[in-house]
Amino acid sequence: KNSPIILSEIFGTRPIKSLFNVTLNRKDGGLLSYNLEEKKPQFGLKNLTILIDTKSQRVASIDYVDEVENETKIEFRSTQFNMNIRKSLFQYKPPAKAQVTEY
Repeated sequence: KNSPIILSEIFGTRPIKSLFNVTLNRKDGGLLSYNLEEKKPQFGLKNLTILIDTKSQRVASIDYVDEVENETKIEFRSTQFNMNIRKSLFQYKPPAKAQVTEY
């Protein structure tokens, strides 16, 4: 349940060092591995690792373990930035005969 929050914070506008203590774990070829530790417990993470591909200058993966030992790994294989995206992709129109309930 925390994945969207964690991703929005990592890729958001705030400097990552304002939320996490960042340490370089290892360098393996063209990959850098960083461990991130929460400065203030707010996401329920025990371990968070970001793998950076130095050749393409992009995040290759994010791996984290939450407070109940669930491990999540998100791999980024093809990343594109600053794309023009049609606004219609984010507009939802229910089917013509769908029953719509508003609260």
